[in-house]
Amino acid sequence: MDVIYTALIEAGVPDRDVPRLERLISTFVIGFAASEAGGRFAPGVPDPRGRRGQLPDGGLPGHSRLAPWLDLPLDLTAEFEADLGDLVRLIEAAARRED
Repeated sequence: MDVIYTALIEAGVPDRDVPRLERLISTFVIGFAASEAGGRFAPGVPDPRGRRGQLPDGGLPGHSRLAPWLDLPLDLTAEFEADLGDLVRLIEAAARRED
């Protein structure tokens, strides 16, 4: 944790925000690692349409709305890098924030 604390401090993040951002970064990394270890990102072709077809109509309105996006092939490397980029921008914004 201290490596992350130090990196955030050196990036100019206000001390009060360092613990929260460290937890965000750690949780992000642990979440990806746990998902991969748990098989969520296992190779193979997931069948989101088939899974949604087992649900009652209207059972998951968010899933129904996002179906075209959920059915796209998943590039986990690109997603991880995009998420990491979002975290970097969040940290940069925190470093620019005035007390």
